[in-house]
Amino acid sequence: MKNKDPLLHLIIAVTILFSMLFSCVKNTDEFRLLVQKGKDLYKQSNYKEAVIFFKKAVKEAEKLFGKEHAAYAVTLNDIAELYLRMGEYSRAEPIFKEALSIRKKVLGEEHPEYAVTLNNLAGLYHSMKKYNKTEQLYREALRIQERSIGKDHHNYALCLNNLAVLYEDMGKYRKAEPLCKEALSITEKAVGKEHPDYIITLNNLAELYRLMKDYKKAETIYKEVLSKSESAFGKKHHNYAVFSNNLALLYEGMGEYKKAEPLYKEALNTIGSLLGKNHPNYTLTLNNLEELYRYMRE
Repeated sequence: MKNKDPLLHLIIAVTILFSMLFSCVKNTDEFRLLVQKGKDLYKQSNYKEAVIFFKKAVKEAEKLFGKEHAAYAVTLNDIAELYLRMGEYSRAEPIFKEALSIRKKVLGEEHPEYAVTLNNLAGLYHSMKKYNKTEQLYREALRIQERSIGKDHHNYALCLNNLAVLYEDMGKYRKAEPLCKEALSITEKAVGKEHPDYIITLNNLAELYRLMKDYKKAETIYKEVLSKSESAFGKKHHNYAVFSNNLALLYEGMGEYKKAEPLYKEALNTIGSLLGKNHPNYTLTLNNLEELYRYMRE
């Protein structure tokens, strides 16, 4: 199970822009409250509750701004991201596409926020394993970001990290490694080593080394990831569960089954309570645990 959570922080960055977009519109207090409540629940991995508030925010945005406004597109982007996290891909896709279309009309195809929505749509196709579409969109987003905000920007690093993870998933490890390292370096300079995005990118580098069977490097980095993650997210957060699952996969690959078992169980309990037992990540983690038990019986 790969972690795709860098997208979360792109959404938050867009919402900061959002506050400027409706600063000249009156009677936005209720709308602001709906967005803020949705964001807070999102950060807590309480996606089912968050989507209720973002649905209300979308209706309020339409009433305040109309459907061809950048602020309306931001709200669409937020709710599409929620559906992506919930594994509801068929709901997320048309909303991402609508947000992209609005941003193209309002901001133009060379605007960095257009690139953000391209990146997020790519993230959806990544989750759906449509790798050709995904690569095309990530590369286009990177091209726009390089020209508009530069290679030292935090958002450029996030998109670069996503492309690295795509190459991981495609088995192109030699392509993935330099991209992941570059993304990590940019993120460290931009936001520091304790920032959630740095931790997520570090996790992805550890996962790359696991897949390359460089277990010593992977274990050292995963332990750092879990330590930092506990402080940044807490043990009952979706990200912490993903990182625990990944470390368990490493121990399983090393034949250290007794170390892997409690990590899988912890991840499974957290994902089940946060996202429900029908979520794709719950299924993945459950399958990992069942496979571990098969190995332990042999």
